[in-house]
Amino acid sequence: MPAHVAAAIALTLTLGCADAYAWGCEGHRAVVFIAERLLSPATIASARSVLVAAPVDPGLRRFCDAVPDDPMADSGTWADDYRNVDATTFGWHFIDVPRDVTLTASNVHTYCPDGNCVVDAIAAQF
Repeated sequence: MPAHVAAAIALTLTLGCADAYAWGCEGHRAVVFIAERLLSPATIASARSVLVAAPVDPGLRRFCDAVPDDPMADSGTWADDYRNVDATTFGWHFIDVPRDVTLTASNVHTYCPDGNCVVDAIAAQF
């Protein structure tokens, strides 16, 4: 079967499937688990301390079930949930960088139009 036919069939089968459009709960939490493996124990402890002190608002309508015993995994989908409250935060969730580009301080603004991406959003919060 030619590759373009297989791709068309796969696309057709996933149309209308919400999980095909986004990372979903498991994908976001997988990124958290990967990040935890790359961070130092001190950094993880600091992040958890901040997240325990300022947990996700229990009144926030959430797409994913809460993970009360893991504040990092629990907050991993916060940006998706919060953008439904404040649409101006939509870009705060991501930065689109081509796979062949190494993101650096000198080129981040190329991929963060008008400062509306996760990198500048984090910097603005501190």
